[in-house]
Amino acid sequence: MKEIISEVEFRKRLAKSPAGGYLFFGDEDYLKLHALKSAAEVACPDPSMAVFNHMTVDLSLTSASADELYSRVSSALSASPMMADTKLVVLTGLFPDELRAAEVEALCSAISLIDEFDFNLFIVSVSAGMLDPGRLPKKPSAILSKLCEHLVGVNFEPVAESKLAAWVLRHFKHRGVNVCEGVTAALFSRCGRNMFTLAGEIEKLCGYVLENGRDYVTVDDVAPVVCLTEEFDPFALTTAVASGNSALALRILATEKAQKTDPIIILGGLSRTLSDMLAVKLLSSQGIPPKEIATALRTQEFMVNRYVGNVRELSVNKLAEAVRLCAEADASLKLSGSGYTEIERLICAL
Repeated sequence: MKEIISEVEFRKRLAKSPAGGYLFFGDEDYLKLHALKSAAEVACPDPSMAVFNHMTVDLSLTSASADELYSRVSSALSASPMMADTKLVVLTGLFPDELRAAEVEALCSAISLIDEFDFNLFIVSVSAGMLDPGRLPKKPSAILSKLCEHLVGVNFEPVAESKLAAWVLRHFKHRGVNVCEGVTAALFSRCGRNMFTLAGEIEKLCGYVLENGRDYVTVDDVAPVVCLTEEFDPFALTTAVASGNSALALRILATEKAQKTDPIIILGGLSRTLSDMLAVKLLSSQGIPPKEIATALRTQEFMVNRYVGNVRELSVNKLAEAVRLCAEADASLKLSGSGYTEIERLICAL
């Protein structure tokens, strides 16, 4: 295993050398997005050449076999940069905890090519909740250890409240708005600590006070302007959809929209998780223990244990119907490109 560093350390290394391989993981997707933007600015300083030197391999659009996974990643890495010293390759839509052993080996084999094609800045960016990190720093998970044999891990941990408060104040200052005492605490209380959500609500507050001829925001401005936002765990949307709780599912989807999560990634994760939940329901009802189910499904035992808890109150018919509707929504989304509409239709159809 190479090493696991912080987002701050990644930026320092990026400034010194825009090359090498990194694995972005952890809970704070907002910081991942901005780190990817910084990487693009450093590795592809000429915007006119970005079409050649900034490549994205999006695995959420397809269910790639081991051979296809190797082919797509190796092809991206082996292509020489155009009129530049380096190029950026970003791998997205990866669900590491769901990869089979052959797929992990194929991916690692492709990643190892960065040593040969050392003109690449290669970043595997994994969304929050899609990789079990284990117990860091002493006991990383098996999949994290395997990937970090070839990549430097970058852990995007939730920002400490004191640093997050300073970040909020900087955002207001950037818009020329001063902050009265208590505003930051009121923001955290009303919309949580997700940085995507906070950024959007700060913009709304700034627009509101500036439109009303003020350059400061008070605690009294927060409740009328800022949306009350619930925070959900990574399986909340799947569980709500599977149980037919449309009202809750739509609320969760609204938070995903506010965070600008790609609808294809949302639906892809929903489809995979619902299918696994159905399989776990069928197998566990036959008395098969979680360890054997994990082996049969080629997944991690901790994932099976999570699913067992989630499906306990759900019927097989309900889960099967959710899987069928999810497949139809997936096909419609890829054909029409209708954004979040197909997911909303799926939720309302249950």
